[in-house]
Amino acid sequence: MNKKILYSIILILVSSILSSQKSLNLKDMKMRYEIIKGSFKESNYVIAKIKNKNLKFIISKPIYDIKKNNYYFKGQTTSQFLLSNEVDIAINTSPYEIKENVFCPNGLYMYDKKIISNAKKGQGIIIIKNNQIILNPQQEEIKNSDYGFSGFFSLIKNGNYIKNFKKNKHPRTIIGTDKENKHLYLITVEGRGTNNSKGISLNEAIDLSLSYGITNSINLDGGGSSTLVIKSNNFSYKLNSTSNFFGHERIVPFHLGIKLPN
Repeated sequence: MNKKILYSIILILVSSILSSQKSLNLKDMKMRYEIIKGSFKESNYVIAKIKNKNLKFIISKPIYDIKKNNYYFKGQTTSQFLLSNEVDIAINTSPYEIKENVFCPNGLYMYDKKIISNAKKGQGIIIIKNNQIILNPQQEEIKNSDYGFSGFFSLIKNGNYIKNFKKNKHPRTIIGTDKENKHLYLITVEGRGTNNSKGISLNEAIDLSLSYGITNSINLDGGGSSTLVIKSNNFSYKLNSTSNFFGHERIVPFHLGIKLPN
């Protein structure tokens, strides 16, 4: 057999095997949570709707620098975070700063009951207490939480909202919960021309949240950082298309991972 033909056959077989391994396991997905895809204001969105019960939450772990007596964070893609922490679902979360070439929080960050960084005025807050996630908590709840992090803005707080945001449209990452905290919603909205999506404004993000019965929602780090991934067949599967060059995932320091009950 011609060597070129044989080589081509081998490439096709290998490619086929890899594709089957990385394909989305729809049966597994439907049994454990719901993936919702749609279009809103000329933009594609995807939602992971998860029953908020018996979940295990993992957030990015701080690294202590002895010389500087301070904490910093390692950057990685959301897919890398999902696989390295062996979680089932992961999404990018908090805004960040780069100081002295390392990633640092830009707002509240609490890890294992220790406050790494304080909250800033106007930011939306997410806490985790006894593996229960709470959006827009009371101050006392924040003090007694196990983990916590901030987003940019609170969009809906206990069913209340004010549409006074700018009209700028961007890709978005949104976290939300419904009445009585029964379901957790992880949302990404495409933009900046990706799949012809324009992105949405924060006022439109409120409307999108309300359309799914969400009563608490917070705008997280969006733009090219917006990434939602799930584990399928032991591989990471990216649910949204990112607006970066060639659709690559951006390296960011902050993620939320969810381990589903067996």
